[in-house]
Amino acid sequence: MPQADALAYWTSATYWVLIVCWAIIIVFYLRHYNRLKRLSPLIGVLLIVILVDGVRTLIESLYFGAWYTARTGLIPYRLYPLLSEPQYVVVPKTINLIAALVIIIVIARRWLRDFEREMHRQREIERLYADLSTAHEELKRLSALQDDLTHMIGHDMQNPLAAVIGSLQTLREKDLDLPAGQRDELTGIALAAAQTARARVSDLLDVTRMESGQLTLERAPVTPADLARTAHDDVAFAASETGVALTLDMPADLPAVEVEREMIRRVLVNLLDNAVRASPAGGSVTISARAEPSGAWVRFSVADEGKGVAAEFRERIFEKFVQIETRAGSSRGSFGLGLAFCRLAVEAHGGRIWVESPEGGGATFHFTVPAAPAARAA
Repeated sequence: MPQADALAYWTSATYWVLIVCWAIIIVFYLRHYNRLKRLSPLIGVLLIVILVDGVRTLIESLYFGAWYTARTGLIPYRLYPLLSEPQYVVVPKTINLIAALVIIIVIARRWLRDFEREMHRQREIERLYADLSTAHEELKRLSALQDDLTHMIGHDMQNPLAAVIGSLQTLREKDLDLPAGQRDELTGIALAAAQTARARVSDLLDVTRMESGQLTLERAPVTPADLARTAHDDVAFAASETGVALTLDMPADLPAVEVEREMIRRVLVNLLDNAVRASPAGGSVTISARAEPSGAWVRFSVADEGKGVAAEFRERIFEKFVQIETRAGSSRGSFGLGLAFCRLAVEAHGGRIWVESPEGGGATFHFTVPAAPAARAA
């Protein structure tokens, strides 16, 4: 047998072995494709690539296997020149090209999908990082606010407690030697300081309860003059100590209001206390009330002769922990919760609170509360 014929036999045998191998591989993949692709999306793509390449190789092997087998004469020899024609030789090459394009498309689609998923993941990471940074900054702000609040409470509770302790110590040590007037004065100082401390703690607790919706209102009809006189009496001692005159301006025909008495009394006390501290010695503070034209509301007003409230603070002063200097050299007098309590208490009654402060100085705080149903009907 010539060497060329022996080579043809070996080549033909090689191609048919390759055909059998690829046929087995393709059958295996077709039978187990669904189970294998569930292992991983990437494995599914690789299986498709292998399957396309296997079909391409199988078709090409069939073509050249038949060509070499025809050359050996094991199948009709006339197939050899037929399969050698250019128009038939181009068939496996075209199949190769199509298979290569399919593989490229499958891989590209997979790559693009992974790229898009990775970009989405990166954007999500960036968003989460931004949220985390925002939360971190908010946590730092709240931590600083907590530190400020702790310092503020310690600082602002020191003065009234010191007044209480000092007055009581003086009374205990010199009770027998003190005249009655001085004993009354020391007792008044201790009582006023204790009431101030209690009011600040109450503001802190009530603001928290109102913000969380845990504070319920027990409304009852009460006259504005009664509320104003009670608040006036609570602040009268502090006003006399600073030389500030308190004036009541209450028309006799004012309708009753339907409010929780203690809460609105504290609103008036807070406003009066702020007004007294804002006013210079020898100044005056006026508390007044008027019925609104609609008849459904009564407006209370507290006016002082201090240096006023700047325009940029007229909304912010009703927020928690916001404090401004109300007169030159004045010290901080509360936690910055008094006006926040006033706003929440008034809004809980359905009213509103605001401040007016003209250019020349002085400030007037107004708030509205609902008139009693009988007054509205009248």
